[in-house]
Formats: sequence, C-alpha cells, structure tokens
Amino acid sequence: MAIYLKTVNLDAPVEVPVDSLRWDVAWKLFLPQHIGDIPAGFPDMTLSRLTAWAWESLGTMAGRMRIDRADPVWFLVPPLTPAAEEYVARIASFWDDEVYRVSDAGEPVGDNLWLPPVVSIYEKSAAGPLDQAVGALRHGSRDYRIFFPHLGLGRLHVMLMTVETGKASTRLHSHSAVDEYYLIVSGKGTLRMGTHSMSVEAGNLIGKPSGPDLTSQILADRGEPVTILDIEAWPDRQDTKDVMYYSDFGEIQLHGAGWSAVISDEALHSATDKGRHYEDGYRRNLDGTWTSRDIPGAPARQED
Repeated sequence: MAIYLKTVNLDAPVEVPVDSLRWDVAWKLFLPQHIGDIPAGFPDMTLSRLTAWAWESLGTMAGRMRIDRADPVWFLVPPLTPAAEEYVARIASFWDDEVYRVSDAGEPVGDNLWLPPVVSIYEKSAAGPLDQAVGALRHGSRDYRIFFPHLGLGRLHVMLMTVETGKASTRLHSHSAVDEYYLIVSGKGTLRMGTHSMSVEAGNLIGKPSGPDLTSQILADRGEPVTILDIEAWPDRQDTKDVMYYSDFGEIQLHGAGWSAVISDEALHSATDKGRHYEDGYRRNLDGTWTSRDIPGAPARQED
C-alpha cells in the first residue's frame, strides 16, 4: 500500500482517480495566495485548516488498520515548492509507510518520500526547508520555532522559544482548558507562578495543568537568555473554547470557535445570587447589580 503524489495542471481538466485528495483544490480554498507553497513565519490558521482537512480526509481513506482501504491513495497536488512537498510528505507519512511521487503516466518515480516525526530542538534548521518556511518567527522579545506539522496534527501544540535577557516568555496567564508544560532547555530565569516566584534553570520541567486557573510566566532576569520548550495539551486541538486570564492586566480572554472577546476581571461576580434567583426574571448589570425584567417563563424579580 502507498500514497502517490501526482502533480496536476491547475489550468487543465484533471482526471481524478478513486480515493483521491484534491490538494490542488484545497490549496486554492485555504491558501489562495500561496498555492503550492507555505506562508513564511508563524503557521497561521489557514495552514491549520488545510492540514485538518487533509488529516480528516485521510482518516476515511488510509490508516494501517483500515483493511478496506484503496491502494494507492492519490494526492493530486499543485506544483510544489520544496518546503510544501516536505509538508505534504510529512502528513502522508503518518498514514502510510510508502509515499512516492508519480509520473504523468501514474508510475512511481524516485525514492520513498516517507519522513519520520522527528525534529531537533537544538538546531534551528535541523528539520530542513520546512523549518524555514513555517517553523520560525521573531515576535517582540521571543524567538519561536513551531513544530507544526512536523509532529502531526494532534492535541499537543509544541514550540521552542528563546527569551532575551530582561524579557518575559509571555504574559502571566492561565488556561481553563489547556494543560501546559515548560522544559527549560538552556539558561536560567525566574518562574512566576500564581503569587510565587522561584529560580529555574536548564533541565527543570514545569507543570501547569488546567483546572486551578494557575497563572505562569518565565522571566529571563538572571543575566542570560532562556530557551524554553513549551508544550500545550488541548482537549480537542486548537479550536477548543478556552478562557485565558491575564492577572497582571486584569483581562479575561475568551478564545476558540465562535469566541473572540476580552473582558475585565472586575466584571466577575459571585454566582450565589444567581443561584438564589435562578427562576426569577432580571438582567445582570456590569457592576454586578440587577434590573428586574419580564422574561418568558420567569416572573419579574422582586427586591429581597
């Protein structure tokens, strides 16, 4: 069994084999400005959506325990840059042990393109052209390497960041739905966690599971840069709804599908009053007070 990569002409009719993934069409839909290529810098949501489409589609066609799968599965691809070909080959390699380019006649040519899900966290270009295309971003005081899709489309979001001396890894923050772990790869710094601060150094692994709304941040405040491997575990990839709290800033962010909002932490109020008046009609005001209202099925709330 194998996955075949066949390059198609975007301007000509295409003969579509059974069990084909139309990468040529999907690229036009998800990355119309980069057909056959990968956007430079941070892997944005359009690349994530393209990858999610391919991953879910492969689940209906390929897989080592799918005994009724076709052989081969066809990838109809636009002309690809080296980085884009590596990207496609990496995705295919999770689903099959043999990945080949094919000629116009549909015959395999060249070596097996299969790639292992292995990266190096020590050299920025160790994983090849794809690193340069989607794996690195200079953003403010942080130098990121994103290991997507090198390590597949799963519930882990993995990145390497170098924090310059005197800077911070991120805002002091918490997640409601994301487990987060930090491995200090090199350097020394200060971990802020909740109201505590402590020294951390290379070899320290820091855990911050979701639930307690525990905030964390790493400062490069000990005279040297700090390199951190940041691993986030999402319950269902990265469109999960998640509440993020930035305690230094008094901001609460609502993140995820259908959500994009920031509110002040001063807008939080106890749920005790709501529980006592669950069946009464009212509207909660920004300052926590209420205004009586007639609501279907709920009589207007009266003063206590």
